[in-house]
Amino acid sequence: MTPFRIAFREEGEFVNAYLATMTTMDGAILLGSLRSAILEHGDAFEEYKAMMRKFAGILCVHTFGVEPSEFIEERAPEHERAGKA
Repeated sequence: MTPFRIAFREEGEFVNAYLATMTTMDGAILLGSLRSAILEHGDAFEEYKAMMRKFAGILCVHTFGVEPSEFIEERAPEHERAGKA
């Protein structure tokens, strides 16, 4: 298991992407933010996720000196699901 994940959260009118630990959002680093309405068109959300994976990889190399080996997509833990988060 990887020590970090990218968490996508719909917060108000935006979808924010965070680099967070596997167990908590405490101390999560905001990678990017985009209006939800933009992401509803075509493949925009898939492209946004791909861009955030790229940015997370750059951040990991810059901060920790290692490149992520993979990104696994899964639902958020139950304790993080509230509203549209």
